[in-house]
Amino acid sequence: MPLSGNFYAGKGGSASIDGTTLYGKSWTMGENVDEIKVTNFESPTVGDEKWHEFLGGFVGAQASIDCIGDPTLTLPARGSTIPFALGIGGGHSISGSMVLLGIDHKTDVEGVYLQSFKGRVTGPPTLV
Repeated sequence: MPLSGNFYAGKGGSASIDGTTLYGKSWTMGENVDEIKVTNFESPTVGDEKWHEFLGGFVGAQASIDCIGDPTLTLPARGSTIPFALGIGGGHSISGSMVLLGIDHKTDVEGVYLQSFKGRVTGPPTLV
């Protein structure tokens, strides 16, 4: 089945946390569902093999934003809940709140200061 609709190459991509626009290089947001193991002694058996059974649980998401670092930026406290917005392009974005789990600081061989923000999304994100 062919895909249809508008596709964005990310050239209009952007990112912000706690109301501050970042000089983004890339961002990722992954969504997942917890599994609930419901295996019991009456679960399916095929030959001598007993099979596990699962149900879908709660939905969760995590976000990571990689950007060119800004040493003048006041960094939010790790563990705090902050708003985020991830620009897709064409005026569209994914936004919500995340608990900031960590900030990585590094520099590449060309001497560019890089920051990476990682967090767990709290509540459902919004796509507009």
